Amino acid sequence: MIDEAKQDLATRYVLGELDDRQSASFRAELTRDSQLLQFVSELQETFAEVALAAAPQNPSPELLARILDEIREDATESEPVVEAAVVRTNWLPWALAACLTIACMLMGVELGKVRNENTALRNQDALSQTRIATLNAQTEAYEKVLAVVVWDEEKQRGVVKLDQLAQAAPDRDYQLWMIAPNHAVPISAGVVSVDDNGIAQASFKPVQNIQSVSKFAVSIERKGGAPAPEGPIILISK
Repeated sequence: MIDEAKQDLATRYVLGELDDRQSASFRAELTRDSQLLQFVSELQETFAEVALAAAPQNPSPELLARILDEIREDATESEPVVEAAVVRTNWLPWALAACLTIACMLMGVELGKVRNENTALRNQDALSQTRIATLNAQTEAYEKVLAVVVWDEEKQRGVVKLDQLAQAAPDRDYQLWMIAPNHAVPISAGVVSVDDNGIAQASFKPVQNIQSVSKFAVSIERKGGAPAPEGPIILISK
C-alpha cells in the first residue's frame, strides 16, 4: 500500500514540481519500489489523457504579420547591392528563389515554435484546471487497490483509474461518487467496470453539474448503479 505522503510526492514528481535533488532522490526510490513505479506510470498516462483532451488553441492573428516582417527584413539584408539595372533584372529570379527559401525556412521554424508553445499552453491550461485525488481503502480487503481520479471542474469531466481491484459480483457494480458541500447527497459519476486483470479506467461526467468537489468515493452497488449510495463505501479520498 502506497502511503499518502508518497502519493503526494509522486504527483509533484509527475507535474515537475520537485527540484533536482528531490527528483534524483525520488527516481532512486522508484528503482526500489515497483508498486510506486507503477503508480507513477499510471499518473503520467492519466495526465496525458487529460492534457490531450483539451481543445486546441489557434495562433494569435498577429503571427502572420510578424513572420512577414521578419521575411522582409532578412530579404532586404541579404539582397546584393549592384549598380546596373540590367544586372539586377538578370538576378531577380535567383533573388526571388532565395527569398522564397528563406521565407519557407522562417515560416517552418516559426510555426514549429508556435506548435510547441501551443502544446505547452494546452498542457499547462489543462493541468491548471485539474484536481488529482488518490482514494484510500476503507477496509483491509481493498488496501492494495491503487485508485486515482483526475477531475476538470471547468469542463465537468474526469478520468478514473483503478488497479488491483477484483471484479464485482455478477449482481453488483462498482460506482463512482462525487461529494460536494452544497449537495445533500453524493452525485453519481457512473458505474466502473473492471477487466480480467483487475484494472478499471474510464472517462466520466456527473449526472449534474457539480462545483467544489470535496471528495471522491467508490461503493459497491446493485447492478447498473443506484441514484444514491446504498452499498458499502470501499474507497474514498481525503
